[in-house]
Amino acid sequence: MEDGQYVEIDPRRVAPRLWSDRDPEQAADEDALRGLEYSFSVVGQLQPGVVRAMSAERQADYPDCEYELVTGYRRLLVCKNLGRPFKAIVRDLSDADAHSAMVSENDDRKPVVEFERAISFKHALNIGTYDSQDALVDGYNADKAVGHIDKSKLSKMLKVAEIIDIDWFVAAALDLWEIKIAPGYKLMTSIDQDLEARAIARRICERQVAKSGERSIKAKALIKEINEAIDKSKNPEKETPLAKEFKGSRGQSLAVTNANLIFRVPADLAKSATRDQIREYFEELLPHMIMAYDSGDEGQGGSVDQTEDDDSRAA
Repeated sequence: MEDGQYVEIDPRRVAPRLWSDRDPEQAADEDALRGLEYSFSVVGQLQPGVVRAMSAERQADYPDCEYELVTGYRRLLVCKNLGRPFKAIVRDLSDADAHSAMVSENDDRKPVVEFERAISFKHALNIGTYDSQDALVDGYNADKAVGHIDKSKLSKMLKVAEIIDIDWFVAAALDLWEIKIAPGYKLMTSIDQDLEARAIARRICERQVAKSGERSIKAKALIKEINEAIDKSKNPEKETPLAKEFKGSRGQSLAVTNANLIFRVPADLAKSATRDQIREYFEELLPHMIMAYDSGDEGQGGSVDQTEDDDSRAA
């Protein structure tokens, strides 16, 4: 068949394309297709899709199909739903040219979200549509006046696309297709380079699943929570030296820092003291602390001690 020939095909005889840069569940959603189906029922399919001849390998996978889809996935779905022939142009396209045509058409219509594009690029490289990242960048940019990508951006997108291979993350997260590249890249580089960070991420995901028994948090929110937890683990809040410390009659002390109130009892005393006695030791110090704060004094009842004595412990 000649390149550029117009055909009308039974939609059941069109094989799916090698790649996709849209969430197939969203693309097939009834609400999303309703408007397109109404348009088809009134005026028909005005814009043909693009198909290409089946390779021998693809023919083996889809023996009942005549063509492979290149562009027009949603139009093909509507034609199947309505039982109408699918209008298409047959093109003689290599894998790389077919992938570029799909990307260009989708960008010209409703732009594909970042993560969808990242998954498409990852799959295209995995199945050998392009033999290198450089070839993919050149193919993507060839027909685009704006919106080019460079190898650095592609590298980040491919790293983020690896999220779909992390089973414990996928098990916890909803709406993976809404993931943004910047926070996703921050997450992936953290858990690749730091075993502790990876353990934190996995613990948060597994806690989410244990809490609800299923995916219950949007991927964007989950990534934000994980990134914040990893940042906090790397930069814990530091306590300032003791601002005030109050000594009691039995060697007990009550210290105040920017973050905590620390009550200490000497170890030998704590071993034999009852709960009521420990309470008495604590209550002995409270009036001194309250009085000092009311008067604005910087210390009361003893010197400021910035370290814990070896023979004492927190109670």
